[in-house]
Amino acid sequence: MKENGSSGKSAGKVTAHALDWWRESTAGKLVAPVTCALYEVFFLTRYVSTLPDGAVSTPTALLGLLALTTACTAGVFFRYRTALAPFVVVTLEAVLTLASDVTFLTIVPLGMALFALTARSRPSEAIAGNLLAAVAVLVRMLGEGPAGGAVVGEYVLALAAAGGLVSRMQHNRLEAAATVKKEQAARHAAERRGRIAGELHDSVGHDLTAIIALTEGLDGATGDELVDGAINQVNELARTGLADTRHAVAALGSPSATAVDDTELHDWSEIESVLANARSAGIACALAETGSRPDDPRQADLCFSLAREAITNAMRHGMDVTRIVASWDHGKGGEASVRVSDDGARQPGVEASHGTGLVRLRERIEAAGGSFSAGFEEDGWCVKANLPSMREEAG
Repeated sequence: MKENGSSGKSAGKVTAHALDWWRESTAGKLVAPVTCALYEVFFLTRYVSTLPDGAVSTPTALLGLLALTTACTAGVFFRYRTALAPFVVVTLEAVLTLASDVTFLTIVPLGMALFALTARSRPSEAIAGNLLAAVAVLVRMLGEGPAGGAVVGEYVLALAAAGGLVSRMQHNRLEAAATVKKEQAARHAAERRGRIAGELHDSVGHDLTAIIALTEGLDGATGDELVDGAINQVNELARTGLADTRHAVAALGSPSATAVDDTELHDWSEIESVLANARSAGIACALAETGSRPDDPRQADLCFSLAREAITNAMRHGMDVTRIVASWDHGKGGEASVRVSDDGARQPGVEASHGTGLVRLRERIEAAGGSFSAGFEEDGWCVKANLPSMREEAG
């Protein structure tokens, strides 16, 4: 029983792959028209060669047969562009040849067009097409009788309709499987975001809350103005980090975590607090800005995020950093140039590397159509980016 089941599954997979190749690949789509063309050339040549002398005495008759075969082949070639129109053309040609002895030139193209119509068109069009083809062959059958060539044509069309139906069922099954797979991936992604949000809330949120509680308990306790100021700065940083963490948790936990509301984005002015934090650490900081800040929340958020990450990296990883200069240049077309440089020394034997923060920002900038670069220059480390206007994206 198991062997029969596995062999049945293998046969089903082979059939599915064959139908996919026939339906989707360029080579598969060319098999039918090429086969049809070879069929038409072979049987037309044979038909003309077996005619009595003078049966095709004029070039017009021969050109008519060539036009008939060419039109049938063209109908098969365009069967997947719009399945109904080529099928109607080929069917009309088949009907017109019912009373002649060249019906064999139209029955094969008719079967191929019927296959495509059954496999791809709307159910109503497929049903109407099958009825039309059946009527076309039935008319000839009534004239010739059950022993005529119309019976062969009926079998050809029945096989074409059955093959098209199998292809349609297989296509629908694959689409349903792809939809289920996409839904599963979305569900797994949502579960993963939920786990990350829970971890942020439980670990980072707890640690920041503890830092806030400790620093508030030490407020003014040392009597040293410098130390008390540093404690207050730590408290402020912890509160800012806790607020950012809560925003991140809320975004990750929402069903539409990829859709960011403008109210959750950072504003241009928030860079001042980042510069103040760096100054409190003993680093001279300056912001140079030219042009007018556009009403572009997403560009503002990206500019701020890049500047904050570059300044944080200079404070955390820079060697002997004493100066940080950030510059924002706003263009008249809504574009912006960002540059953040410091005077940190290059460490001998250590190559420049981009942390995960800069890598993530590079991806965001390039996804928005901008450019990004970072590395050592003559005076120290420098991060640069060019950002396009993001108003359309926000809209």
